[in-house]
Amino acid sequence: MPGGALIVIGMVLVAPVAIFLGGAVWSALLGQLLADDADTRAS
Repeated sequence: MPGGALIVIGMVLVAPVAIFLGGAVWSALLGQLLADDADTRAS
């Protein structure tokens, strides 16, 4: 069952990295948008 092993490897190695990078990108974008909004409201 090499297909099952590939799925397990994907779930253990690839999925956590993808989730981590997705969260980092989302946090960066949201932080940038909120900082711009705060600058706009402050001035």
